[in-house]
Amino acid sequence: MNVSAYTPLDAPLIGIEGLEIADVYLQQVMDLIASTNELGLLKQYLVLSLVVAFWAYVLFFVFCSISYYIFFVRWKYIFRPDSEPQVPVGQVRREIMLSMWSLPTIAFLTSPWFMLQLHGYSQLYIYDPTVTWTQTGLTVLAFIVFTDSCIYWIHRWEHTFPWIYKNIHKPHHEWKVPSPYASYAFHPLDGYAQSVPYHLFVMFCPMNVFVYMLMFVLVQLWTIGIHDSVDFIGDKKGSWISKIVNGSMHHTIHHSKFIYNYGQYFTFWDKLLGSHYEPCLDYEGAKKTQ
Repeated sequence: MNVSAYTPLDAPLIGIEGLEIADVYLQQVMDLIASTNELGLLKQYLVLSLVVAFWAYVLFFVFCSISYYIFFVRWKYIFRPDSEPQVPVGQVRREIMLSMWSLPTIAFLTSPWFMLQLHGYSQLYIYDPTVTWTQTGLTVLAFIVFTDSCIYWIHRWEHTFPWIYKNIHKPHHEWKVPSPYASYAFHPLDGYAQSVPYHLFVMFCPMNVFVYMLMFVLVQLWTIGIHDSVDFIGDKKGSWISKIVNGSMHHTIHHSKFIYNYGQYFTFWDKLLGSHYEPCLDYEGAKKTQ
């Protein structure tokens, strides 16, 4: 069932006894979203753009502020001690100002994808009793692998072509020591380009619409997390997981050295194509270059 052909759910959405009440609320959400199809294309575009921009602001300010307070204020002495490079005075304000311009612009660029999905031009579905938890898990894995691969190449090309780097991607590299607010402090075309794979995936691969929306939120949290320079996976010590996952220290190296660690989630493409840089190899030196 695609989103445009939405009908009331007549069975537990996630198939777990006792959670049927969730169907009522999820159905109401889908009814509200699907009702925009009755507005006409222009009105639907404007409504969706404003709604997406609003929730983008909410996610940005709530989760970036939580991250900033925990790691840069409340427990700064643990996570961001004075011995490490600090965010320059006034930078956070500039990050926020750029993000406030970028997010609504991206929302207006992205809304046509949501309109395609709502009008049935994607493989999103609301409920399919034949889909198992294993299939859902494999779909999520495919979603992560596909988007990580696409974003690697988009990101690398942004660094490869001088005009694109100078005019589109360079604003994001102003933040040599990024804060969580830098996660969306980029040119709108930069942010939009790196969001396209997430929309493209569901154009050819079936995915539950609620899983899709959950993944969207988790992706935003990951993007914030790789900009706080907090080492949760042992990047500095070269842990086994840091050999696979492109953690926050990997991305900090990218901001300071520019030509390494283009990946979003994994180190696979960077290692395969010679653009991987282990934070543990030269971490102190890399921090000094910032």
